[in-house]
Amino acid sequence: IGFYINASARYILETVPEPTMGSTYGEWSVMDLLRGMYTGYDYINHIPNGYFDDYLERIEDYVEERNGLLDRNKSTEWARLTLALSALGYDIRDVAGHDFVAQLTQSFSFSYRQGINGPIWEIISLNTGGYELYPPESLTLENPDDVNTFGKMIDYILLNEITQSDGTVGGWALEGNVPDTDITGMALQAFAPYYLDKDRYEETGATTSFEDFAMAVERGILILDDLQRENGGFDSWGTLNSESTVQVIVALTAMDIDPLDDSIDLPYVGETINFLTEGDYEDGVYSDNMIDALLAFWAPGSGSSPEVGGFKHVTTGFDGGGGAGTVVNAMATDQAL
Repeated sequence: IGFYINASARYILETVPEPTMGSTYGEWSVMDLLRGMYTGYDYINHIPNGYFDDYLERIEDYVEERNGLLDRNKSTEWARLTLALSALGYDIRDVAGHDFVAQLTQSFSFSYRQGINGPIWEIISLNTGGYELYPPESLTLENPDDVNTFGKMIDYILLNEITQSDGTVGGWALEGNVPDTDITGMALQAFAPYYLDKDRYEETGATTSFEDFAMAVERGILILDDLQRENGGFDSWGTLNSESTVQVIVALTAMDIDPLDDSIDLPYVGETINFLTEGDYEDGVYSDNMIDALLAFWAPGSGSSPEVGGFKHVTTGFDGGGGAGTVVNAMATDQAL
């Protein structure tokens, strides 16, 4: 695992010399490099002086130029940047004079303007930085009834739990009634700290009981078990890919579940499962668990030397168009790392 962490971090340093605001070549890369530094792998010796300080200057200029309005519809712009700034130890309550926490507190309806992706990532990012949304009386609000809270966002995600045409309940998607691996994994990441701590959940003010909440979480885990491919990996839109596999790994580990454990108890739904599979070959590589399945997406020879390289989006099959997914891919590398 250490080899792949080091290899992909080195690859990011080679391909993202000047990170800036963006879903690629930006926040994810910065967050990855910062979060991995504690491991002590060799890539930390290749980080240029001023790499993170220069990024921060570009971000402050970006925020200032837009007068703090990162996007009119997507709260995920604030969430993604919060993840990188939190990893930097930078207080998002004063980013070039703008308070991100105040912005995200202003409107619950803004949080879900882009669907459940918005509240999912607001919850993840704010918890990553240990931030609390402000009480309504501390702000001047256009519509006090629309003030945002963690409880409202949790209830909104739960309300959108999927019931499939055959009556199976569990999992989430951006639209439709078929669970999506990525969105289900992301929702579980948002829920993880509350699933592990009943008192913390009840402090959010969510109207759903903790028991019903915990059952929804475990139904989501069961759905992921159903969606797992025989080689241990996961697909989205019918295509096995690295990012979907990543989202499940992160979801499980966030809930203190070892993806390689042979016995995982889900007490609220009364099930015991595991994510170890019978095993299968994919593009000539055999694996029987999600960790090995992810490593098979590594793209050897994609960096400046044999020990440097990123990850592919897919190894075979439809990659979303353009053929960019079957070779080293920036988003896949960010997520895999």
